[in-house]
Amino acid sequence: MADFGISTALALAGTVLSAATTIAGGAAANRQAKAQARRLEQHAQQEQAAANREAQKRRAETELLLSRQQAVAAASGAGASDPTIVELMSDAAAEGEVRAEEAQYVGELRADDMRTQAATRRAEGQAAKTASMFNAGRTLIGSAASMYQKYNLEPVGRRGARWPHENPRQRYGSFG
Repeated sequence: MADFGISTALALAGTVLSAATTIAGGAAANRQAKAQARRLEQHAQQEQAAANREAQKRRAETELLLSRQQAVAAASGAGASDPTIVELMSDAAAEGEVRAEEAQYVGELRADDMRTQAATRRAEGQAAKTASMFNAGRTLIGSAASMYQKYNLEPVGRRGARWPHENPRQRYGSFG
């Protein structure tokens, strides 16, 4: 007959505790990954806002440059409608807009990179949580298999036998 003593009870308790700890570790890793993702998204928003400010700053600098060009042209007597002055101002305006859009683009790239990192962190957290469930299951199944081998247990319903001493072949020998 199988002897289920204190050592067996402790082994079972240890197995359950190990499985629960594995699951808790996966859940904690998932929570940590989500928190990191939130911080990355906040940084992405800050990066986007900084890019907007930089683009506005570059546009303001361009406006100041155009205003200065117009004042210098008027003071020189050439006039603001002179074709050369108009072309220079047009080139300066285009260059200023390119620089503003470049600042905006670089900020968007950085923000997108941070959002991608946030999504990756979330996926890693979910993967850790899922892996912890499988590892806990593996621990429980491994312990059950070990108990089965140690106590030579038969599954309930297999040829009507529940324990080795109830196996008719062990009790009465072979029937054939």
